Amino acid sequence: AIRNAKMAKEMIEKNKIQKEVEIVGEIQRSLLSKNKKDNFPIAGINIPAKVVSGDFYNFSDLGDGIYGFGVADVSGKGIKSSLLMSKASSLYRCLSKTIYSTSELLMILNNEIYETISRGMFVTMLIGIYDSNKKELTLANAGHEPPLIYSKDGNFSNFEEAGPPLGIAPKFKFKETKINFSNSSMYIFTDGITEIKNPSGEMLGSEGFENYIKKYQSSPINERLKTMIDDILNAGHIQKDDLTILVVDSK
Repeated sequence: AIRNAKMAKEMIEKNKIQKEVEIVGEIQRSLLSKNKKDNFPIAGINIPAKVVSGDFYNFSDLGDGIYGFGVADVSGKGIKSSLLMSKASSLYRCLSKTIYSTSELLMILNNEIYETISRGMFVTMLIGIYDSNKKELTLANAGHEPPLIYSKDGNFSNFEEAGPPLGIAPKFKFKETKINFSNSSMYIFTDGITEIKNPSGEMLGSEGFENYIKKYQSSPINERLKTMIDDILNAGHIQKDDLTILVVDSK
């Protein structure tokens, strides 16, 4: 009877912890931008490997045909990483509404995260501004995966300029780059996409991801990414990391 009572108490505590983790997951999902059904040029998707995620994306309409967006990935997994991601995402959501310089915004985020980050942890992040009037992207990268830019003529190119991840080098001045962006789509993603493996242990890689981009490029932007990830998983790839993609279509 004593043993059964002890087991029942442990089960109650375990369920309580699990419930709290699920609440953290719900809060995280509420910080992600919701895809629009109207003619909006940006969409994103995040599929956590577990209940909580170490990935984040956000986008917003800044008015007058200008849009802001960001994608980030915290090192490590679990509650510790998810809490750091919640902090980084909250800071970005707040500051990106008033700071339109991508380099300045990354510098502020970097300094804030550096002050409280745990030893050995860091955040990779790419942020940008899309000006649909000028057909121009302004990008700044803090150690994140280079995005893939797919032009309507069927060619891929990369934006490889990057500074260190956030939380490593305080007061670092990140470089801001402007690139022409017309008749193209840019895919920003975390390494969970390219490093996902099939049953034979082979990673999807950039080339494999490019094939899925080509396959679904003609799909509506608000449906494209879900269809793409569903196809990747249905093809037998085994998810062990968070899967996050954000796409920007030139209008």
